[in-house]
Amino acid sequence: MDEFYIDPKRTRLLQASERVRKANLERIEFWGAYNLVKVLDLGRAVSQNADGEIELGGYVTLQSELSRKTPKEIETALGLRPGSLDQGCRIFRFRKTPTLLPDGLRLKPEHRADPHGYPRGQMAWQIVLTMPLPAVLVSTLAPGQAFNPGRHPGIRYL
Repeated sequence: MDEFYIDPKRTRLLQASERVRKANLERIEFWGAYNLVKVLDLGRAVSQNADGEIELGGYVTLQSELSRKTPKEIETALGLRPGSLDQGCRIFRFRKTPTLLPDGLRLKPEHRADPHGYPRGQMAWQIVLTMPLPAVLVSTLAPGQAFNPGRHPGIRYL
């Protein structure tokens, strides 16, 4: 699989870099858990912890990367499998920020998709959570419906 990615050895070294992890965690802390979101297709099951809270992990992004985009546009921006959001999608917000995460791998220019069928995204900021975090459903989008995240509840204080 390494032949699909730009310098995966170096990328993996960067993922292990304290400086890179710290920079991404600082970005997340700056934007806060409110702005950290996960996109799932409508058919995908979500797991719950012992308290009944939804817990999600894997690739996440910032809501600003999804703002005013339809499910099809979100699919393209994030590099999801073609057609995976044809029926719409669900967007979840996290209740707290992560403490551990790696970065993803970048595809080489000559490849349109990785070995699993995921195409190149459109440079949307994404990271991978290494541990699931509590999340809440904030939006269910129908095909063609744009995501409107609204304003942060604390905006009146700014």
